[in-house]
Amino acid sequence: ANDNVLFLKPLDKYFQRLNIGDEFPQLVEIFKPIMHVVLMVWKHSHHYNTPGRIVVLIREICNDLIMQSQKFVAGNEIFEAEPPEAVEKLKQTLKVCGTFKSFYFDY
Repeated sequence: ANDNVLFLKPLDKYFQRLNIGDEFPQLVEIFKPIMHVVLMVWKHSHHYNTPGRIVVLIREICNDLIMQSQKFVAGNEIFEAEPPEAVEKLKQTLKVCGTFKSFYFDY
């Protein structure tokens, strides 16, 4: 258990920022460091070095990103906004999610 805390502690600040997500478009800044730390955890942890365990960690990151995307593009607000504004929000959301996907495949 202490070993897990040791390996997951470096992710804490990124998870907090991902959970708060005040500036959704700026979340792209944390994707590379998150994936780098996840890679280090994968390589050096005796607990998270199996696909079944590391996928849980990545799934949590994805779930947080989905949650922040839903906040940024709120369903009821998107239909009340002016069309150009709504399209811009959708484009930004796709860009942020696409950036995460790119970093995932890079690592």
